[in-house]
Amino acid sequence: MKRKIFSVVSLVLLSSLVNAQAQEQKAEETKQETNSDKKSEKKKEVIRVTGSRIKQIDVESSSPVVTYSKEDIARSGLATVSDFIRNRIPSGGMTTENETLQQSAGGASFGGRDFDPQYTLVLVNGRRLPTNAIADDYVDLNLIPLAAVERIEYLTDGASAIYGSDAVAGVLNIITRKQYSGTSVVARMGQNAKHKDGTETSLQVVSGASGDKGNFLIAADIFKREGVSAKDRPLIKSAISPDGDDGRSPTGLPGFVIRNQGTGTSVTTETRPFTDCDEASKGDDGRCYYDIAPLYQAIPKTERQSIYTVFDNQLTDSVNFFGEARFSRSSVDIRNGAAPGQIRLTAAQWNALPQDIKALSPFFDPNDPNKVEADDVSYRIGRRFLEFGPRATSNYNESFNLIGGLTGSFNDINWEFAATRHQLKNIQFGVGGNIDSSKVIGYFQDGTFNPFVLNEFDTDAKIQAKDDVETEIFRLGESKLETYSLAFDGELPVELGGGKVGWAAGAEYRQESYFDQSDSVSQSGVIAGSAGGVGGGGQDTTAGYVEFSLPIIPKLELRTAVRNDSIANSRGDAKAKSATTYKAGVSYPLVDSVKVRASYGTGFKAAPLHDRFLQISEGVEFAVDKVYCQTQGIPEDQCDEREVNSRSTGNTDLDPERSTYYNFGVVVQPITPVSVSLDYWNLVIKDKIGALGTQYLLNNEDKYADFVKRSPFGTLDEDGYYVESRLLNLNKNESSGVEVNIRYDDDFGFARLSSGLRLSKVLVSKTQETPTDPLCDVAKYTSGPNGTLTADLLTKVYSVGANVRYDSAYDTHTGGYTPGTCDFADPASNFHVKSYAEYGLNAGYVAPFGTEFGIGVQNLADAKPAYDRNATWPWYDQQAHSNMGRYVYATVAHKFE
Repeated sequence: MKRKIFSVVSLVLLSSLVNAQAQEQKAEETKQETNSDKKSEKKKEVIRVTGSRIKQIDVESSSPVVTYSKEDIARSGLATVSDFIRNRIPSGGMTTENETLQQSAGGASFGGRDFDPQYTLVLVNGRRLPTNAIADDYVDLNLIPLAAVERIEYLTDGASAIYGSDAVAGVLNIITRKQYSGTSVVARMGQNAKHKDGTETSLQVVSGASGDKGNFLIAADIFKREGVSAKDRPLIKSAISPDGDDGRSPTGLPGFVIRNQGTGTSVTTETRPFTDCDEASKGDDGRCYYDIAPLYQAIPKTERQSIYTVFDNQLTDSVNFFGEARFSRSSVDIRNGAAPGQIRLTAAQWNALPQDIKALSPFFDPNDPNKVEADDVSYRIGRRFLEFGPRATSNYNESFNLIGGLTGSFNDINWEFAATRHQLKNIQFGVGGNIDSSKVIGYFQDGTFNPFVLNEFDTDAKIQAKDDVETEIFRLGESKLETYSLAFDGELPVELGGGKVGWAAGAEYRQESYFDQSDSVSQSGVIAGSAGGVGGGGQDTTAGYVEFSLPIIPKLELRTAVRNDSIANSRGDAKAKSATTYKAGVSYPLVDSVKVRASYGTGFKAAPLHDRFLQISEGVEFAVDKVYCQTQGIPEDQCDEREVNSRSTGNTDLDPERSTYYNFGVVVQPITPVSVSLDYWNLVIKDKIGALGTQYLLNNEDKYADFVKRSPFGTLDEDGYYVESRLLNLNKNESSGVEVNIRYDDDFGFARLSSGLRLSKVLVSKTQETPTDPLCDVAKYTSGPNGTLTADLLTKVYSVGANVRYDSAYDTHTGGYTPGTCDFADPASNFHVKSYAEYGLNAGYVAPFGTEFGIGVQNLADAKPAYDRNATWPWYDQQAHSNMGRYVYATVAHKFE
């Protein structure tokens, strides 16, 4: 039935796109425009602001909302939605496709107030989008075309009582254009000023028409960015840090050999580096350390294409039909270091190696060249397969969204019915450098490959062997979302001291599902330096809500909302989870220029689908393994972080995370062009989903021995041995902070000056590993005031602007906490990360024939990302910084009437 509904919607959409004649949008539905020179008119308009379903006159309500207009976005010179958000909204919880070691290639996410992205709800036009199918549950900002964006609204307050799950730390609502007359074209090009790399080109086209019965708009967006090699950026060109800390991989070429002898608990182990390993690369653990940095990218090659269309068609005097459709596609080429692997050989397999190969082994005894190993002996050859080149992966993300519905009114009640269907595919092809380790031993034994040297494929037999060993791998993820909603709003025939009571109510049914599956070879675990898995599941959500706006007395408004969500696993293998959330907010102008506001409420975050339905996920983490160091005779003060295999699985019976929050704020307008807001917020999250961290388990291995599966030799980096993390509703988080937003916007007649300052600081961020551990405040170490400053001087012909982004200094540590305390296990590891400032300039000119030209520079001082010794390579926080460097760009725009 649902598919038939969508088929009908699709046919009507296509028909209307051809015949659309659109009417001017009604005044009460006119959306908020920031930085407009018609402020007096705008204050009288009835608009809907993110954080409420009731239309209102004043954008400054009980909940703080920051708005960025399309003019703000255009003047920034930034080419994508994710780039704009990262550079204009202090957050601390952002990820992008530029993260060197990210699994979900090509994606970008946003998390407010230093929380992970799962705690900030991302909407487009107030509607949900499907989450990523591979790796993590988040909305991919890179699949939202910049050409279609009208404005971005950021609600820095909880809003589960309005929107449901995930609106815990805030809501990011991206509003697209609805009507447009004419056609505009914007072309942009930029690149790194010094290295001439990372070249970006983009083209945006928007075209629309208006008529007596409706409107129609179509927008297309094309973006391309060339890759940047890690070896071309000073900070990350080497895995040895600027301070000399060693972040090199223990697996390289030259590599190492591990010889084991014995059975059961009576096993002796010895590790030796290859004979050609230079002294500077030899580690205390007998391995030959290798600098992998030059093999990686700093920024991957990226291409994106998007097309978006929207229309509104008047069916009768009181009923309108609307529709939206969007298709987006991105491709990202990832080039990681050549595959590392440890090849296991039994005594028989070792004895069968050609004599000239065994002669290169660090265990070869020239006094006994024909030695035959006993049956209780085994070897592991650890090396990086450089001769096969980097592990190359082509990643494709495709998203198709279709929305259709009806709006209307009767008896002064507005109503809307909407049906949506979203589908997102994440596809990863391993196109080079992926080694089937199970096939390598045979080629070692027949002499085709020599494990102790860099092989050359200079014969037909070697080329054929290379083709046999090198394997194409594949991973497919798909995420689907279907939503049906019915909403009403209006005014009750009840009048309080300040006016009539506003209300909104509605119901929503939502189906979400995903699957994530690797090819069978990857799942078997034979791909060197890689692992595969499979997962999939879904949930059905039924929700109802009601909201009231109560004008108690003139200018004193109380807003209340309550919502109930019932969430059930679609395969019925766990009890349905229910969450009822509520919110109350009040605002009141003490005087004409000072308004106070406050809000209080509850929220929830449903357990992410990946956390519930993931079967097995394997990876590699860095941790201090003191047990391993003891077995290897490494002194404790020299026991550094090393690679450790990790494994996790899902839990279908996870409960929702629950939250409570409150916000106090004041908005001051001392003079007409200036507006200042100051807000204090507090957020407590209970039943947080998490796993006992790898470092925590190693620090408390005596209590959690079942979670740590060591090899007979005490190692955790061999195939089949790992630290297991089990997802549970584990712990609690308490956070608070302050946010300042200052706007200055004035028209001098000959020019307009528009500027904004936004500051954010987390005051408290208390976390714990388990419910029995103390809440430890990490804010004093990891968070200072972060902010952005923009200023633009605009005339009808010329414009100039400047912007500053500032991230404060903070401290980092390694080794986790001493069990049961908030004392760092390794206080000597403390490192002070310096503050970071980035400056930008832009200028524009409007030619007499209407064409607009723009130039600009980002990161004017060519600031390097803030170095963090404890971050391991690439030595900086990739969520906070880009490694592009000083970047220059130019734009050309023209509108055809």
